[in-house]
Amino acid sequence: MRAIWYILVMVWLLLFILCVKELQASQRQPFAEGRGFKNTGSGFVEARISTDDYLGKYVIVPFMSTYCPPCVKNLPKLKKYYEQYANPNVVIVAVAIEPKGGEQRLKALLDKVNIPGAVICEFNSWNSKIAERHAVRGIPYYFALNRTGRVIERSTSFRKIFMTIKKELKNDI
Repeated sequence: MRAIWYILVMVWLLLFILCVKELQASQRQPFAEGRGFKNTGSGFVEARISTDDYLGKYVIVPFMSTYCPPCVKNLPKLKKYYEQYANPNVVIVAVAIEPKGGEQRLKALLDKVNIPGAVICEFNSWNSKIAERHAVRGIPYYFALNRTGRVIERSTSFRKIFMTIKKELKNDI
């Protein structure tokens, strides 16, 4: 009799754990999402963007601002690195932390540099919910997400991010 109760308790516990895991999976939030601009190849268009749109790919997430000279300086280098790397399984989804009214300045920079991918716009400066959620205290700052959207690297160096992704891609083979 005791063995039957033990088995029933274990089955109930297993079912409880599975339900909790399912609930957690359904409540998972994307790394970043919001309104922004998407590069269509012939220019940028406004769009709702989420890093979850790119599940199945590796995602480079640079946090940047048009008011940050190192960020602006690094964008063409980031683009060049990305183009030299040229892997269809890697995308860029930037997060622009801008002051209110910074839309035109950001759009002008994006048109000038023409970075591939997309840019999520946070027009409330350092009151950015995305930056706060990921403890970004300074920019430029970069994240690498794996194919499931999990952070696999964070750094102030985009080269380190590319090296991490390159290593991950080798492990995929």
